[in-house]
Amino acid sequence: MNNSHGIITIYPGRTSHAAITSITLNKPCVVGCSTAVIDLEQKTVTFRGETDVVVKEGELITLDANGGYVYRGTVPLSNSFIRTHDILDSIRKLTSATDAVREVDRIIHEKIAVLAKETGFRKKVVTSVAREKLSGKNVLVRLDFNVPLSKGKITDSTRIDAAMPTIRYLLENGATPILCSHLGEPDKQEKKGKSREEIYAEYSLRPVAEYLCDHFANVVFHEKSIATSGVLIEKSDIVKGSINLIENLRYAIGEKENDAFFARGLAGLSDGIYVNDAFGTCHRSHASITGVTRHVNLKMAGMLVEKELKYLGGAVSEPKRPFVGITGGSKISTKLGIIESLLQKIDQLIVGGGIGYTLLKATGFDVQKSLVEESMLETAKKLMDKYGDKIVLPRDFVTTDKFDFANLCVGNLQRNVKTIKEGWESFDLGEESINHAISILDKAQTILWNGPIGAFEIKEGSYGTIKLSHELARIAGEGKAVIIGGGDSAAAVKMAGVAERMTHVSTGGGASLEFLERLTLPGISALDSE
Repeated sequence: MNNSHGIITIYPGRTSHAAITSITLNKPCVVGCSTAVIDLEQKTVTFRGETDVVVKEGELITLDANGGYVYRGTVPLSNSFIRTHDILDSIRKLTSATDAVREVDRIIHEKIAVLAKETGFRKKVVTSVAREKLSGKNVLVRLDFNVPLSKGKITDSTRIDAAMPTIRYLLENGATPILCSHLGEPDKQEKKGKSREEIYAEYSLRPVAEYLCDHFANVVFHEKSIATSGVLIEKSDIVKGSINLIENLRYAIGEKENDAFFARGLAGLSDGIYVNDAFGTCHRSHASITGVTRHVNLKMAGMLVEKELKYLGGAVSEPKRPFVGITGGSKISTKLGIIESLLQKIDQLIVGGGIGYTLLKATGFDVQKSLVEESMLETAKKLMDKYGDKIVLPRDFVTTDKFDFANLCVGNLQRNVKTIKEGWESFDLGEESINHAISILDKAQTILWNGPIGAFEIKEGSYGTIKLSHELARIAGEGKAVIIGGGDSAAAVKMAGVAERMTHVSTGGGASLEFLERLTLPGISALDSE
C-alpha cells in the first residue's frame, strides 16, 4: 500500500482498514469492488458486468475516490471544480426555492460547458494564431523524435519528417522553436549495469540534430542541456532565429514523474508559448506533455496533432455512414476498451487474428490450436451476445500444423478451409473471408482499421492483410475516408506500399488506441480549446 498510487479492495470490512490507511497515506481508495476477479497467473483483473472489462498488469487506471469509480486508462482530470461556497453565495439572496434550483442548475451547466471544452478534441492549433503572437518569441515544441537507431544512425526518419511542417511554420512566422523529445528509455539502463556516460552516448539526440542539419540552415544542439537533476540551460542560452534542440528529456528523473520543478524549467526556456506535436506520447502524463502546460500562457496543438484529431476524432464522433471497423491482433484484452467503444458507434466490425479466433471459440466453433485468449472467453461470449449482429467473423482460414513465429516459419499448409484440422491452427483469413470483408467495405463511407487480420510478418500469413491493404487504398482513392489506426496496421500498409494512398495513417500506436476509446488524452486535454 505504501508503494501504490491508489488502493482498490474487493471485500470491504465493517470499518475498512484499507480506507482508513489510505487517508493517512493521502491516497485515493475505492473499497468493495465485489465484481472484480484477480487472476494472479494471467496477471489480470476482470471487472464483471454486462460486458466484462479486463485490465492487465502494467495498464494505467484512474481512481475517483469521491464517486467510487474505477476508470480504465488515464481519464482527463479537470481543474474546473464547483466550489460549494460559490453556490451558497449565489443563492443566499434568493427568496424562493424555485429560483435557487434554477441558479444551481445554471452554475452546473456552465461548468459542464467548460469541462466539455477541456476534455474535447477541438483544440487551438498553432496555424490559427496570428503571426504577431509568434514573431520574435521562443516557442517550446514537444515532438516525437523517438526514432530507431543502429550504430548511431537513424534507420527510419518518419517521425522526424512528420514534425517538419510545424517546425517550418514556426520559423516562417518569426518564432524561435525549442524542440524537445524523448528517445528510448535511458532511465532503465543503469539497472542493466551501464555507466551514465554509456547511457548518454547511446541515447543522445545528436543523430536527430544531424538529420535536422541536413534539412534546415540553422540548427543548434544543446548537448548538455538535460541531466538527471533537470534542465541545465537557461533562456539566455537559446539562439534566436535558429532551431534549438535540447537533449533527451528522459535523462531527467522529473520527466516521467511529471515533476513540477522540471516542467517549470522547460517552460522557462520559452516566452510562455507551448506547442504539442507529439501525438504518440499524448497518452502519458509526463512533465513535457501535461506538466509544462501549467506554466505557459498559450498551449496549442501542432500540425501533426491537428491532423490526428481531425481524422481520428472526426471518424468516431461524426462519421459518414456506413461506418465499418476492422480489428485484429493477438489479444482481445489489449483492445477490449476500443472494441466496446467502437461497437457502440460503428455499423459493422470485421475481426481477424487472435481476436477473431477468441470470438469464434466463444460461439462454439472449434479453432483447435489457433491463438485464443482463454481467460477472455466469457467476455467474448458477452460481446457476441450483445453485438453479434454487428461483428463479422471469419468464414474460412489459412492453417498449418506448425506455426513458429519466433523463426517466422510454418509447416504444412492448407488454404481456404472451412474447418481446422485436429492439432492445426489458423494464422490468416481465407479467400472467402477476405472477399466478404471487401464487399462490406465497398459499401462503407468511413473505414477505421486497427490491427492486422493475420500473421503478416510471415510470408505465408501475409496474404489477407496485404490484399486488404491494397483494397483499402483503392477505396480511399474513390474519395471515402480510410483511416489506419497506427501500430501494426500502419506497419502493414507501409509494407504493402500503399500507406501514402490512405486518407490518414496515424502516428500514434498506443495513443491512437486510447484516443479512439475515449476521444481525448491527457496531453490533448491540457491544450487550449478553440
